[in-house]
Amino acid sequence: MPDSMKQIASGEDRPFIQMTAPALLRLAEANWNDIFCLYQIVAEARIRVWKKPKSKANGVLETVRPQLEKLYGHTFPDDPDPQPGPGPFPDASKWPKVGLLKHMGYSTGNADPGTATRRKILRKCFEGPVPNVHGPDYMQEWGRNKTPQRLSKMAIVSRTRCNASWRCADRAAPRSAD
Repeated sequence: MPDSMKQIASGEDRPFIQMTAPALLRLAEANWNDIFCLYQIVAEARIRVWKKPKSKANGVLETVRPQLEKLYGHTFPDDPDPQPGPGPFPDASKWPKVGLLKHMGYSTGNADPGTATRRKILRKCFEGPVPNVHGPDYMQEWGRNKTPQRLSKMAIVSRTRCNASWRCADRAAPRSAD
């Protein structure tokens, strides 16, 4: 396993934070068809540009982002720290109690296996094969191994579950008596 992939699996929140812009470009070139790696490179570059608009990371974005979007089939979200919107939220009572990621061991909160383990599970889910759970319609939503559809579904499920947790926590939080 290349060192960069070991960094991803190590559990660092931003595995490429110590890399220079030229090093990020070299890593991207070495992993030009690895959508998972390119996604993290673009995310790191986007954060740097967001914090410092004249950053050398602009060159990384200009070079790597088109390749990621070509592989992914979508544009990369511009906000590196999205917040849940105020709109209506889908009824979570109809969601499976144990979805594909949970079935594969992914969890947060009290049952959190740790960041490194979660990242390994996410990579295994992306690369496949994945177990068949909840019937053909559910599994069809996840797409084939190593596809943009699979990566999108993983992102949507993670974001949706996170937003649902935030909303539940917000409703449960005590209100001030102002």
